[in-house]
Amino acid sequence: MPLARKIPQTIRIAIAIAVPWFFLLPTSPLRPPPVLGEEPEKKESLLIDVSGLVSPPPQASFVLEPYGPLIFWSGDDIGKPRGFAFGPDRDSGGAETCERSDPGALVGLENLFQILTDLRNGRRADSQAEKPAGPELSVQGGRIRAEGTAEEVRWVRSVLQPAVEEAETSLQVECLLASPEALEAARPGWRDQGIYFEAEVFEKLLSDPRSRLLRASGRSGQRLEAGSEEVFSFLNDYEVSQAGVIPVINPVLSSFPAGERLEALPVWPDRDGPVWLDIALGSYRVKAESWYLGCDLGTVELPVVDELLLSTVVSAPAGQAILLGEISRASNGEPAAILLQVKASPAGESRSEEKKPAGLRFYDLSLLFSRPGGKIWPGPGSRKLFSDERAFPWNADDFEERFRARAPEVWGKKENRLWARGRCLAVYGSEEAHRTVKKFLQDEMSRSFPMAMAALTGLKLPRDQYLKLRALEEAGGWLKPGWSEGIKPAGDQMLWRCSVAGVPGEFLGLRQVKLQGFIAHFELVAGGTGFAVVEIPDAVATTCGEGLDFRQAWDRSGGQDLVRWRLLGADAALKEMRDLKATVPTQQVLEEGGTRLQRGQSHAHAGSARLAETVQDLNLQAPHQQVRSWRLERFLQAGRDAILSAEIDREGVASVLIGRLDPAPAGR
Repeated sequence: MPLARKIPQTIRIAIAIAVPWFFLLPTSPLRPPPVLGEEPEKKESLLIDVSGLVSPPPQASFVLEPYGPLIFWSGDDIGKPRGFAFGPDRDSGGAETCERSDPGALVGLENLFQILTDLRNGRRADSQAEKPAGPELSVQGGRIRAEGTAEEVRWVRSVLQPAVEEAETSLQVECLLASPEALEAARPGWRDQGIYFEAEVFEKLLSDPRSRLLRASGRSGQRLEAGSEEVFSFLNDYEVSQAGVIPVINPVLSSFPAGERLEALPVWPDRDGPVWLDIALGSYRVKAESWYLGCDLGTVELPVVDELLLSTVVSAPAGQAILLGEISRASNGEPAAILLQVKASPAGESRSEEKKPAGLRFYDLSLLFSRPGGKIWPGPGSRKLFSDERAFPWNADDFEERFRARAPEVWGKKENRLWARGRCLAVYGSEEAHRTVKKFLQDEMSRSFPMAMAALTGLKLPRDQYLKLRALEEAGGWLKPGWSEGIKPAGDQMLWRCSVAGVPGEFLGLRQVKLQGFIAHFELVAGGTGFAVVEIPDAVATTCGEGLDFRQAWDRSGGQDLVRWRLLGADAALKEMRDLKATVPTQQVLEEGGTRLQRGQSHAHAGSARLAETVQDLNLQAPHQQVRSWRLERFLQAGRDAILSAEIDREGVASVLIGRLDPAPAGR
């Protein structure tokens, strides 16, 4: 009998399983000895979260805009708001209604994976090993997964870590509303010292009890918002509905937000350069005044709003305070100086430039091809007035080719790689390569976005002093230096002063007004049957007020030291609000035969008709405003005062508008 038949089947199965493993045991004498110096390959895996690079940040809604028109009879943007009678339109969609697009994610996940794959394939081509160098790459959600040896995984980490850390850098945008007197105490003579302030001045103003702070945090390319608000509900209207046969009157409650709000969109092309910032600041105080409409319609509550709005685009160095603007009025309105400070907070451990690995870094090129945006205020009319068709010097389609040609000695080296993907420039290589990109972006930012302060001053002078002022004008139309020392006004010299800092070609707006809601007119809404026509008056409310509203833009001119300044503005004073009564017919009745009773016929002519007309009184309001408005374009010499407008009234008092544009020092 064969030996196999004498061994039970269960034992035979156990031997068949155990014998192969015996040969594979490290201590098995039958296993071949390992080659000297050879280590068994160990596979590691790495999962890196790149969502900060590939996922668009959440966007806040931008809702800041004027509550209503400053001039009730005007037809331009200062006279009429966009799309409603008064009150910020919180249902307008905010971010969806802006005229400019969001920057979105810096680089798409597909592009990032392709760039990393290109680098991995280039590393394989350079490898002298028999087996191609790894690692294996894959995508899992918003993460990149790498599998390979420990050295291969470390390489992936060194490539992605600098880009991930920079993408997770947080920006803090702080806006401070301070008293001009407190700013004078913290920095004497600040109006003559330019736009840029030391951070210590900002901190000193924070300790002043009159100062108010708004702070928002987020990433580059993200719409930010901050502030608090109170919402007041007023019975501000009676809506006359014609859904049925007879018009129906429905009371309407409306919400009026008050408080302070900051809206900002920062774009940071280079972590060593300035931050481009589209910013708006609003402050509202709201109360209500009751008004009886008459005609048995009841009482409505009309809003009275104190409003401060600033809108501008600036280029702000991180960690340094800048003066956004100032407004001071002699008659009314709280004076305010508005300061801005942008700080960067690294997400990970900060490293010195010497220890920072080259790695892969991404640079935002969106400002070279377009302008992200943007605020709702001003409306489309102001955008059309101030914004020209831009001719950008760079194009996304051929940027990579043109950029390589600028520094062939850098990009000709094998270790330096770059990819232009939409608005993103990806760079991998030596610090020399990154310094080349940084210098390019800083030069472009300095050339395209130089900062300047546009300042306007309203003066009230006697006739003889105005003639003395005219004598100080030079041939170019600007005033001689030190002109204010020779002017001695009688009474108040300065009516108001306002200034806004900004970059060329962008909208700069400043508005400080007190708006009064009033009943401007009634519209008769008719309805009825074959026997009667019912007419019900529908009240129409709007606003007017007093204060300043200036919208301006400046551009560099081809002439030496000349700037092109475009201005739309108004200075309004509400002299009186008169109460009026209007008498209107509100009901007509037809005869049984269907013949309409003519207006003015007596009841004797009416036959069987009972009542011809119902006459009632309606209460209206008639504002009396004094308005000085400007719509002009001038070429001015930078850093010099110029008379933009002047008029002398019947009393011999001159109202003068003086403008000045001060460029900020280069390299800040």
